[in-house]
Amino acid sequence: MVGRIISGITDKVVDSLLLKLMRDPYTENLFELVSTTMKVTPLNLMETVFRCEKGKAIGRPFGSTLHMSPWDEIKFNPVYLHQLPAAEKQGIKTDITLGPAARKPLRLKIPIIITGMSYGGALSKKAKIALAKASTLAGTATNTGEGALLVEEREEAKHYIYQYHRGLWPHGNKEEFYRLADMIEIQVGQGAQAAASQSTPARNIDAEFREIYGLQRGEDMVIASRLKEVETPAQLENLVRRLKEETDGIPVAYKFGAGHYLEKEMDIAINAGVDVIVIDGAEAGSHAGQPLLSDDFGLPTLYAITRAADHLTR
Repeated sequence: MVGRIISGITDKVVDSLLLKLMRDPYTENLFELVSTTMKVTPLNLMETVFRCEKGKAIGRPFGSTLHMSPWDEIKFNPVYLHQLPAAEKQGIKTDITLGPAARKPLRLKIPIIITGMSYGGALSKKAKIALAKASTLAGTATNTGEGALLVEEREEAKHYIYQYHRGLWPHGNKEEFYRLADMIEIQVGQGAQAAASQSTPARNIDAEFREIYGLQRGEDMVIASRLKEVETPAQLENLVRRLKEETDGIPVAYKFGAGHYLEKEMDIAINAGVDVIVIDGAEAGSHAGQPLLSDDFGLPTLYAITRAADHLTR
């Protein structure tokens, strides 16, 4: 009895709603929510709310939500007689050497590296140490990111990349730190945030973070838009030469976010004598990047590496 009553009420409500949807003008129809949310997504709406609430730019975690590079359109060529397929028991080599011309090249077992993610700015100490252990097990390298060197991370990582960065804190870009590395990565920008300056307010910095970075109480952690001693190609060349001398010849890389001037940046890096070029695509991740920078600046990874490869083979 109760079931029939509930069923009858439900039928009437649903019928009434369907009739309303079919008869109301589109501009006054509940269905306009569907077309509206297809144009103005919940993400757009909430990020607008966040900006209005704080009255300033927001930082979106993990970078852009846009799918910029058509990776699913890449296909691999099968081979038959023109080029024979691998034999059944033939092993496949995955090892790679970074900076083969360097005095101390970096040799890895796989062509995949744990990218730069800083302690405090992006990851916790536990996460950094865990990734360092994972890199050792996988036979690859991990990267300090745009932050301070963690002694525990260095101890766990067999291969360690120190990012020579735009940070203005005292415990950064010091010889005593990058001499512990197996490669140095000069970072002048990144895909998710270009070369925009960033800062972490002192109120969000705890005592351990402050000690590792060498910050004073009440001092913000600031990342400048430029690497302070590198504003010309000649200065980059001087820095590369100095870093190689101070580290007895470990590879030196140059990292930047891909853009319209990609080939020009590559030429500057090559002429400066770098051993490795690191190109960060527009869909790169970030702990908290401005949506405008993540979504609307830069060149997607697939197009960037295609242009880079073409440029290197000319």
